[in-house]
Amino acid sequence: MDDQREGFMKKYGKIVLIMGGMVMLLILFILFSGKAVSPDLVYFPT
Repeated sequence: MDDQREGFMKKYGKIVLIMGGMVMLLILFILFSGKAVSPDLVYFPT
């Protein structure tokens, strides 16, 4: 079981990291583009 799990991580670990990175970049892009379009919606006063 451990060998199968290790093989799975070796195969798909990079794919998961890349997908996670793309999602984070997408969220950042949406936040920054939203801030550029309408600062009132994205600006959160502390």
